[in-house]
Amino acid sequence: MMLKFLNQGGTQPRLAVKYCKAVLDPAHGGRDAVVVLRGSPKEFVRVAETLPFRERYKSAVIAWAPGEVPTSEQLDELLKDFQEVSFAGLSPDRFCWCVFLHQKGNRTDVHLLVATVDLETGKHFNPAPPGWMKSYDPLRDMHNYRHGWSSPADPRLARAVQPGSRPRWVAAKLREALAVEPDTKQVLQDFVLDLVLRKKVRTRTDIVAVLAQHGEITRTGKNSLSIKPENFSKSIRLRGTLFQRDFDALTFQPPKPKPKADRTDAEREADKNPAAEAAAKIRLDAAIHRRAEVNRQRYQPKKRRAQTADGPLTPPVHPSPDRQVMDLSADPADMVRVQSLADLVPVLKHIGDSAFSQPDDLATKELPVPALSTSENRKPQTSPTSAPYPTQQKAKDGQTTGTDLQGIVTGFIGRLRAELEAISAAFARRVRARLADLAVEMERFGNQLARKRAAHAARDQLARAQDPAAGTKPAVERFGNRAP
Repeated sequence: MMLKFLNQGGTQPRLAVKYCKAVLDPAHGGRDAVVVLRGSPKEFVRVAETLPFRERYKSAVIAWAPGEVPTSEQLDELLKDFQEVSFAGLSPDRFCWCVFLHQKGNRTDVHLLVATVDLETGKHFNPAPPGWMKSYDPLRDMHNYRHGWSSPADPRLARAVQPGSRPRWVAAKLREALAVEPDTKQVLQDFVLDLVLRKKVRTRTDIVAVLAQHGEITRTGKNSLSIKPENFSKSIRLRGTLFQRDFDALTFQPPKPKPKADRTDAEREADKNPAAEAAAKIRLDAAIHRRAEVNRQRYQPKKRRAQTADGPLTPPVHPSPDRQVMDLSADPADMVRVQSLADLVPVLKHIGDSAFSQPDDLATKELPVPALSTSENRKPQTSPTSAPYPTQQKAKDGQTTGTDLQGIVTGFIGRLRAELEAISAAFARRVRARLADLAVEMERFGNQLARKRAAHAARDQLARAQDPAAGTKPAVERFGNRAP
């Protein structure tokens, strides 16, 4: 079983669903059956087509070797693990995706379409970020070792040469059994394979020496070679076990035929590996944990993120159960001393415009220090449930707390006025600086315009000197289609 994400997110989501749901003519590569395993195709199209992102969905395919037909229980288990990896740390209800099961003869594959959006936050969500193989390869290996399925990581199934992609017109001709000109890349690969089978070369150094006789070796990578044959404008990249850095003809195994379509249960049972499955499970759990931490941090709602960082959003309840509400109709001498911002609001309503009509120089005066209550004026606490803050307090010298409140409000207004003046001054400085920059730009533009006019006048004068009658002609006739 192999799992791979495709680079098809730029196409229309409606076309992707149409392709996955289509049952074509079997003679032209059609399918015998199409089943929707997860999600709603209509809902996926409705969500994906309204996204403003360049890549509105991700497409993945899970394919099995010929003859390997997973059961419904195995499919459910695989899709559940795929969901845990893709949406690690988040609820699956926050995403829109659909899964299609395709069957054709003895072949089975699953196509998955995932809309790239988190429905709760509206942010772009990429289930297959760069390096996605590190998270999904353990999932693939774990199920392959568990059920004995063929794996692309099995060295016994590695290709001696990688054919690469073909142009669409070449693939169409091959399907119609039409003649196709030999491909230069295929010719080079067959040439090197023939040398290895006839034991003419042993290591990659020998292969490089032989290919250098037929062109220029432009690059030697860990698992590939690049050669530029004569009279070619571009290099050709050769990949496969033949072109690996550690290639040795003594240990090389000739290409084997494709896996048999009629593998028995005993053969699949022999390919099961519980120890390797446990190791893959450990790597998978680590990948899920790693992705979950990133997803929780990136796709956490703003309110919940603020609550996590700064505590609860709701204001704390006053600890006193019998806290009395301030009576605004009472005498100012009986008003309560300000203990919190909630107490200041009704005080401001009671004072009204009288506090805001104070002279401007009050902001620079020293604020009166509120008198602290003494033990003589504080009533004894008779019960632990009594209010910790007295509702009525009178100063010892007979002065009321209204004066203290008025001073606090006046000082607050003064500080607010100073802050506003500082902000206004900073804004004025920025405006003046911007106007100065605009003046410099306008001056530069005027100089450029003057130079152009002088150049046009000089050109016009030169034209009159060469042709005296040109000065009477229109500008279009004197300069052609160009403006003077």
